Amino acid sequence: LDNTFISVAAGPQFQISKLTNELGLTKAIGPHMAISVGKWLIPGLGLRASLFKSADTWHSKILRDNETDENGYPIYEMSTYAGGRIEGMLDITQFFYKKDSTQKEKPKFSLNLLAGGEVGVIRKENGFDPAKGGYTGFTGGLQFKYRLFDDVSLFLEPRITMASFTLKTNKKEEGRYKAEKYILLQW
Repeated sequence: LDNTFISVAAGPQFQISKLTNELGLTKAIGPHMAISVGKWLIPGLGLRASLFKSADTWHSKILRDNETDENGYPIYEMSTYAGGRIEGMLDITQFFYKKDSTQKEKPKFSLNLLAGGEVGVIRKENGFDPAKGGYTGFTGGLQFKYRLFDDVSLFLEPRITMASFTLKTNKKEEGRYKAEKYILLQW
């Protein structure tokens, strides 16, 4: 089990798509949680598998002309995501860190470049008829890591997922409901 690791992550995420343009960036933020297991294969190069669950707001529900509930607040509908990722990890600091035979300490800071694939399910609240389905995409990020102890580190990991999905609309074309394709960017 040398060089094997387990990580737990939690933080905010937001969606950028033509569906969320009406909200603005700050209203589209939601929670994200992940658990990962990985292994450094050689110094500076590793693999990681993650399971995640996340949510964000994707649009304001139109109830009536003023778009508010009985208390005067807008109704926002959520998207939820669940899935997995497999990523390669490249520790960029290995190119600058010169370890000789007398050094026993690992560096306190490291910067990992992450890239891989993501597969998941998406569920978007849409009144009484939620849109749901699967998606695949590319994911990547940077992991800024600070080593507290030999086997314990804290990290900050901004990441992006680019995926496409199809959502059925209320528009009809030749008697059938038309589906529109969207590109999803999650941060």
